[in-house]
Amino acid sequence: MSRLTLVRDVEEMPLSKENQDWVNDQIETAVTRRLNPTPRRAALDIIRTWGPPITIVAIFATLLGVTVASLIQAFSHVKEETEFRTKTGYRLDSIEKSLQVIRISSSAATPDSPVSQAEAKAVIAEARKNPSRPLPTPVVEQVGKSFTGAATTDPSAWKVALEFVSYRSSLNKFQVPPKGTQSLDPRSVTNYLDFGDVGPAKLEFPQPRVLVPASEAARYEDIGSNLNGTREGLATILMEGGKLNIDGKYAKNIVFMDMEIHYTGGKPLVLQNVTFVNCTFVIENSERSRMLADGLLGSSSVSLSIA
Repeated sequence: MSRLTLVRDVEEMPLSKENQDWVNDQIETAVTRRLNPTPRRAALDIIRTWGPPITIVAIFATLLGVTVASLIQAFSHVKEETEFRTKTGYRLDSIEKSLQVIRISSSAATPDSPVSQAEAKAVIAEARKNPSRPLPTPVVEQVGKSFTGAATTDPSAWKVALEFVSYRSSLNKFQVPPKGTQSLDPRSVTNYLDFGDVGPAKLEFPQPRVLVPASEAARYEDIGSNLNGTREGLATILMEGGKLNIDGKYAKNIVFMDMEIHYTGGKPLVLQNVTFVNCTFVIENSERSRMLADGLLGSSSVSLSIA
């Protein structure tokens, strides 16, 4: 009871002039600090005011960083996986090619066997489907010649030998003349040309109207003929497309491309620097024909004389 009385008495006590001035000073100081805060206090006020939004932004930035890092890692894994698949693909291609070489080489041991003949033809068919992975030329030559040898007594082996000859021709290369190279009627160019039943073949010269001495000129004529005499002639002639029978012919500096070549073996044949590019061959099984087949297997530029 006395305590309440004491409080009432204090509240009713008037402030002195000095105390009133002190209270006013304190209020003015508080207001001044609020309106013109110190740097430290301003920072604290900013933190109190903007703390939650800044926290949200920080969290978003953190999540964004995690997302970017995940994407980078994912792209890195994709790159590594792509490189792995590429290297694996190369290795598998190499293994497949090695197996093809083993299979086709094994068939050379028994070229008169129907199983070996079927296996050899199957490997060649597979190789044709993948021109970017050709069979090694030495293997084609060696195995092909084993079948031409077997064809002496086995007609079935001869069919396989011609598969090798045609495939070998597909591996040969020749720089096709640039566009604009002049195409002419062969009979109007030089007397060295006697194409006979050449069919619809197109004839071009890699270097139009470039003439060389008669001894170096391209020629295609019957053996024993000298249609051009001592006249100059074209250095090289390209024949493309159509069919051609080469029985009894003398061919020099000629390129046969995408043609069907016929030879019965009934007449001699002379070839000098003749290239067959992607040609097919219809050749009868004879001693002369087997000599021609071996020559076609042995080199991209064929030079041989079959009497």
